Amino acid sequence: MYDGALSCVYDKLIDFDYEGYFRFISPYLKGKGVDLGCGSGTMTSLIGGMGCQVHGIDTSVQMLSIAASKGGSGVEWIHGDMSLIANFAGLNFVTCVCDGFNYLTDKKMSAVIAKAKDALISGGALIFDISSEKKLKAMAQSVYFFEQDGISCGWCNYPGKGCVDMQLTFFVDRGDGLYERGEENQRQYIHRLEDVKAMLSGFRVRVYDGESYGKVKVGSDRLLLICIKK
Repeated sequence: MYDGALSCVYDKLIDFDYEGYFRFISPYLKGKGVDLGCGSGTMTSLIGGMGCQVHGIDTSVQMLSIAASKGGSGVEWIHGDMSLIANFAGLNFVTCVCDGFNYLTDKKMSAVIAKAKDALISGGALIFDISSEKKLKAMAQSVYFFEQDGISCGWCNYPGKGCVDMQLTFFVDRGDGLYERGEENQRQYIHRLEDVKAMLSGFRVRVYDGESYGKVKVGSDRLLLICIKK
């Protein structure tokens, strides 16, 4: 069985518009920043590539190993959770991309946002997205199957109290007629937009559809928030 499970196939399984997202937020990225929950480092490397000094933080050693293999000037990788933002000061930006905050309870998310605000300079940007309440509730009690490039993945979701539990089982073709099996269990918390806005005292907040980068719709699956510290 794979050690680190999801990290080994993450980049092939994830369906996320990193390039479009990066182009949209790039006007707010300059100087020094932190990318929280950086995962395999795709967004972090894009930010570093535009000349910023950026630290990518993630709890997975395996993900950080993959991130480091992508290179990227101006990037430093740090193993740890999002609370490490408390160790920084004088930042121009803080990002948390591709549902990172959905892995935190409301209480933990609020604490990280407060620490991020302390770490930012006046006029600095906190940029993050969340899967919408509508999307996560629709995902509960659903089953997905994915097959591509020698990877087969079964994804089962179960509703919880204010959250969705996700169980992934995947098989990766070793190329010798055998498959390696991996498993990953995750939990994403549902955050109501009005509750998130209440966490953002001291910021000027704009909310966008996180896929079209236009106005939020009733059916928006992802919400992108750009928050400027007052």
